[in-house]
Amino acid sequence: EKPNPLSEPHLREPLDAWERAVGHFAALSAPVEAFPPLLVRYEQGDLVVSDGNHRYEAFARRGLATCWIVIWYPNLQEFEQHAAHDFGVSAA
Repeated sequence: EKPNPLSEPHLREPLDAWERAVGHFAALSAPVEAFPPLLVRYEQGDLVVSDGNHRYEAFARRGLATCWIVIWYPNLQEFEQHAAHDFGVSAA
């Protein structure tokens, strides 16, 4: 199992700060479309949130099952693997 990037000490924040930020986003009545997309990395078959962890948790707490994301692929092979596996698309 890959380490969670949020477990790295320099990326941690105090729990009260985390809860305050998540609570702020969760309390907003704006639709999910009003928020910027989450920035997500594709890493060997996994999607990892790089930016938007507070929003992601707030959306979950609001019961939202979908949101906009932007996926970054480290190389063409990873993109093709994801496209073929998850979307049934093959490179031409």
